[in-house]
Amino acid sequence: MNEISKIIYTVKALEAMAAVDSCKSQVQEAELQFAPLLYCIGNFFGIFVSLFIGLFISIFTVEHDLPFLAGICFSIFSFFSIYWWYEMWEARAAQIRYLDKIDIYELKGLSKAEQQKLALNIDSSSSYILWSYILYFFPHAVFLGYWYFMFGTFTPLP
Repeated sequence: MNEISKIIYTVKALEAMAAVDSCKSQVQEAELQFAPLLYCIGNFFGIFVSLFIGLFISIFTVEHDLPFLAGICFSIFSFFSIYWWYEMWEARAAQIRYLDKIDIYELKGLSKAEQQKLALNIDSSSSYILWSYILYFFPHAVFLGYWYFMFGTFTPLP
């Protein structure tokens, strides 16, 4: 009798481990490609790179207009960066909605009508893109603060 209970517990443990492994594989498939905080760190360094490109270009121009060229490089970088942020944020929101709908359809005890209603609520939910721009502009604010504390002014150096 003792050996039978050991076998039963072993089989149950193997089933539990298989369930955990299947959950892990589902989570690995559902990994989100967009990490907003990592993007903010990259964005902060991208601001520096765009300003250094403006500095480099101003060295080889006739008028050496550093503020103008750095502003142009910064504007171009910001335009593309904002576009990529928007695209990645919306893709992330769509993937989260998809995963939420899968979870709803796997719930037991809900009728089809309730599942459809919850799925419709998920589809109509906002992606909070406007709120995400607060996170997007955080590196810009940090850069301006860094500039102010290094040079004591918000105007570009002559």
